[in-house]
Amino acid sequence: MSDPSAPRTLRRSRDDRVLAGVCAGVARYVGIDVTVVRILAVVAVVLGGPGLLLYAAGWLLMPKEDGPSVVADWQHNRAA
Repeated sequence: MSDPSAPRTLRRSRDDRVLAGVCAGVARYVGIDVTVVRILAVVAVVLGGPGLLLYAAGWLLMPKEDGPSVVADWQHNRAA
């Protein structure tokens, strides 16, 4: 069980993911069921909203539970 006084962090889920874990990470951060977030994401994509763009941004910018974000990892590998 997590410490309720600890600050919440927005991270992509490693365990409960379908594509990149963005929806599961958002659901954990907000404290709602992941199915609700996934349905909202699909509706946003289908209705021509910013769903795909927001998902891609989350995938690129949100760090993984156990590591850096895709962009940070790419920059680290490029500098090495």
